[in-house]
Amino acid sequence: MKPILSKELFKKEPKKIIRTVGLFYAGIGAWCFFGLTLMNSTMSNFPKDEEFEGFNRTFEILQNIWMTYMPLLIIIGFGMVAFSYALERLNEQRIAIQTGILIVCTIWVIAYSIASIPYLEAFLSISPEQEAFNGLTYIFALFGFGAVFALMTIPNYKVLKKLKAENTDM
Repeated sequence: MKPILSKELFKKEPKKIIRTVGLFYAGIGAWCFFGLTLMNSTMSNFPKDEEFEGFNRTFEILQNIWMTYMPLLIIIGFGMVAFSYALERLNEQRIAIQTGILIVCTIWVIAYSIASIPYLEAFLSISPEQEAFNGLTYIFALFGFGAVFALMTIPNYKVLKKLKAENTDM
């Protein structure tokens, strides 16, 4: 089975794009829960002394973020999958529903990014005090935000454009 490239994915019909992207979102959320399980088992064996306080606090913040936002990502993903199966029956509402999905995904990205700021600050507090390292950390954080923003909005925007084009063809 060859991997799906974005160019190939966007050539498919909207319901297949929505289904694939929804499963991807749900898979990412589930993978993060698996990571939480690993982190919890690792952290239970980690020393609780003062020397590791910053490290423990950083992982605690990450766990709180993921426990809040990954269930929402899984719900968004499965909601998209359900929508993809009902797409043909929803002639009138499908543009409104896809617009809603795009708005929810955009809100999720912004909220997740804002919630991640304390994690970034905690991570910087345990890192070496070197300006180059801090600069790279901010660059990677901005890249991460951009990547998540693109993955959450571009596919949904492309589907919305396709649905609008199909609606005008009818």
